Amino acid sequence: MKQRGLGIIVAVISVVSAVLFIVSWTFSSTLPRAQLTPADIHNRRLRQTINTSINETISHHNRSLILGIHLERTVYKIPSILDANLINWNDRPSTPFHHTSNKEHELPIFWHILKSGGTTMKLMYATCYNLVEACETGGWIEAIKEGEEKLAKLQEEEGRLEQQLLLEQQQQEHHYQQLAKNENDIHQEEIQKSQEILFAYMVQQQNSQSEVLQTIDDDAQHRFLQEQWQLWQSSQEPQQQPQEAKNQQPKMPLQIVDSGDGRLYVNVDITTPSGIQNAADRGFASSNLADVLFTPLLVEATSKLLSKQNDNKGRLFAVFRHPVDRVTSLFYYLQKATWESTYNPIYATWTIEDYVNSPTAESNWMVRSLVNKLEGPLDPDDVKIAKEILNQKCLIGLMDRMEESVLRFHKYFGFDNDAALNCALDQYTSKAKGSRTEEQNSHSHPLLDPKGETYKLLAKKNRLDIVLYEYAVRLFDEQGVWMKKNKLI
Repeated sequence: MKQRGLGIIVAVISVVSAVLFIVSWTFSSTLPRAQLTPADIHNRRLRQTINTSINETISHHNRSLILGIHLERTVYKIPSILDANLINWNDRPSTPFHHTSNKEHELPIFWHILKSGGTTMKLMYATCYNLVEACETGGWIEAIKEGEEKLAKLQEEEGRLEQQLLLEQQQQEHHYQQLAKNENDIHQEEIQKSQEILFAYMVQQQNSQSEVLQTIDDDAQHRFLQEQWQLWQSSQEPQQQPQEAKNQQPKMPLQIVDSGDGRLYVNVDITTPSGIQNAADRGFASSNLADVLFTPLLVEATSKLLSKQNDNKGRLFAVFRHPVDRVTSLFYYLQKATWESTYNPIYATWTIEDYVNSPTAESNWMVRSLVNKLEGPLDPDDVKIAKEILNQKCLIGLMDRMEESVLRFHKYFGFDNDAALNCALDQYTSKAKGSRTEEQNSHSHPLLDPKGETYKLLAKKNRLDIVLYEYAVRLFDEQGVWMKKNKLI
C-alpha cells in the first residue's frame, strides 16, 4: 500500500513538473537569447536538476517494484519435498497413465479433501476405470483377511486342544485303572505275606516271629508308599506347552486384493500416519502396484511413498469445495459416521452452532495440510505458500463443476477409453440422473444462511482456506485455457 501511494505521488509530481517545464520553455524560447537574465538562466538550470532527480526517483521506484516481485517469488518457495517429488502440472505427460504404460515413473496422487467429492472419485476410478487404488480400502481388506486367518487358527487350535484334552482324559482313566489294579495286586500280596507271617509265627519262637514280622512289614509298606508317590507325582506334572514366538507374525506381502465386487486395491491404508509408515516399510514406493493414490496427508505420503531410487514422482490432482459448505457437511457427516476414527458421540447431541462455537471446529485444514502445520497459529505467508503449491503442482477440479473436472482428469491423464468416461459421467457426476454420487457417502443436511452469524463465524475460522479456494477457482479457469490451447479438451 505504501509503495502504491508513493507511486501515485511521484507520478503527480512528474506530470506537474513536466507541464511547468514546457510552459516555461515555450515562454523563454520566444525571447531573444540575449535578453535572458541571470535569474532566468538559474531557474532553467534548477528545473532541469529537479526533472533529472524525479526521473531517477521514478526509475529507482520501478526497479524496486520489480525487485520486490522477484523477492516475493524467492521467499515463498514451496516445501522442498513437494518440489522434488511432484511434477509441475503444466509439464504434460508424454504417455497415457494406463495400467502398465507410465506408472513406473509417474504416479497420479489425488489429494483427498474430506467432503469434497473424494469418495466419489475413488468409487469412480475403481468401478469405471478399473484402476488399482492405494487408499484405505486395501488396508480394510487386509485386516479382514488377517482376522479370518486368525479365526481359522483359533478354531484349529481349539480343535487341537479338544483332542489333547480327550487324550489326556483317556490317559488319566487308564492311569486310575492301572492304579486300582496295582492296589489290588498289592493287597493280594499283603494277604499272602500275612499268611506267611502267621505260619512263621506258629512255627518259630515268639521272639523270632516278632522280629521277622517287623522287618517284612516295614519293607513292604515303604515300597508301596514310594510307588504311590511316584504315580501321583507323574499325574500332577503339567504337559509342556510349545513356547509362543515372541515376535508377531510378519504382515502380508504387498499385493493387489479384490474387494469382492471386482474393485482392486493395494493392501495398505495410506490415510493415516501409521498406515503410510507401514506401507513405506513394506516397500510400497518401489512396488509399482498402484495406478492411483488417494490420501489426505499429502506431505507425508509424498515424502515416504515415492521412490527416489527409481525416480518415481507424483502428479497431483484434487477436487475443491467452498470451505464453509465443506465443513458444514463434515459436521453433519460426523454426527452419524460411527465408523470414522474422528467420530465423537458428543456431535450427535450438538447443533451446527454448537460445533462452530467449539474449539473442535475445523479451521483452515487445507492450508494447514499443504504447509504441514496441522497445529499452532498460521500467518499470511502460509497461505501464499499453499497458493504457490497449487499454482505449480496441482491439476484443479471443482465439486460444483464435477462433470467438467472429470473430463479434464480423463483427458489429462489418459486413464482409459471413452467407455470409462461415459460410465463416470453417467454414474458419478452430480449432473447425472440417478447418480451414485447421491448414494455413496452423501447425506442431506440444512445449509447455512450466508448472512447468518454461524456462517460468518465459520468463514472467519476458515478465512485462509477461503482465500485458497478462491485462488483454486481462478486456477481452474486458467488451466482450462491451457488445456484448450494444448488441445486436451
